[in-house]
Amino acid sequence: MGNRRGIVQIGIIHVTPETTKMKELII
Repeated sequence: MGNRRGIVQIGIIHVTPETTKMKELII
């Protein structure tokens, strides 16, 4: 379970920058 949480955190951190770039493009 500990490993699963680490993978989920990395996924969220990876998606955050991509979403910010998309939002900036849309704005």
